[in-house]
Amino acid sequence: MSQTSESVPHFIYVYDPLCGWCYGFSPVITTIQREYSGKATFEVVAGGMVRGDRVGPLSDLAEYLQEAYKTVEETTGVKFGQPYLDELFGDANMIMDSEPGCLAQVVINQYNPDRAIAFAFAIQNAIYSKGMSPDDQEGIIDLLVEHGVERKVAINAYSEDNLYQQMINGFSRSEGMGVRGFPTLLLEIDSQRNVLTRGYTDWGSLQKRINSILNVN
Repeated sequence: MSQTSESVPHFIYVYDPLCGWCYGFSPVITTIQREYSGKATFEVVAGGMVRGDRVGPLSDLAEYLQEAYKTVEETTGVKFGQPYLDELFGDANMIMDSEPGCLAQVVINQYNPDRAIAFAFAIQNAIYSKGMSPDDQEGIIDLLVEHGVERKVAINAYSEDNLYQQMINGFSRSEGMGVRGFPTLLLEIDSQRNVLTRGYTDWGSLQKRINSILNVN
C-alpha cells in the first residue's frame, strides 16, 4: 500500500465514557490501533452522551441496565466488574454524567495523544470494572497522570475554559459527522470519509471492511 502524506488513512473513534457498548468495543479498537500502527493515524472524539437534563443517578437507568449489560457481555466477551454490578444492583447512587470523562479525553488528546485510545479504555474500565463513579474527579485525574499527563495540568484542566470549549466543540463535531450513536468508527482517506461501524462490530468483520477500503489483500 503506497501512500502519500495526503492519503494516510485516518481513523476517528467516536465514543462516550458512559457507553456500555463502547466498553465492549474497547478490545476491538485497541486491536485496530495495534494492527494499523505506522500505517494510519488515530483520533478519539468524546461524544457527550449523558449531559444536561440527562445527568442523574444510576438508579434512573438501573432497571434497563440490569438486563442490557448481559447483552453487552454475551455479544462482546467483555465482563463488567463486581464493584460496578454491586452498585447497579444495590443503591445505584453513582451519578451518570459524561462531561467529566469527556473533558479528560480532551486533556489526553492534547497532552498525550498517542495514549488517547488506551485512555478511553482505561476510563471505561475504571467505571465498569472497578466501579469508579463517572463524576469522580480525583479518580479521573489519577487516570490522566497514569497516562502521562502532569498532575498539575490534569488538576487545572477542570478550570480551563479553553479545554471545556474544546470538549463542546467535540460534541458539535460528532453531530456534524452524522454520529447518532456510540461507538462509531470512521476511516478517512483521500478526502473520503467511510463509516466502518455505527454500534458494536467484531474485529474480524471490521478488518475485512478496512482492508477493502485500503485495497489490502
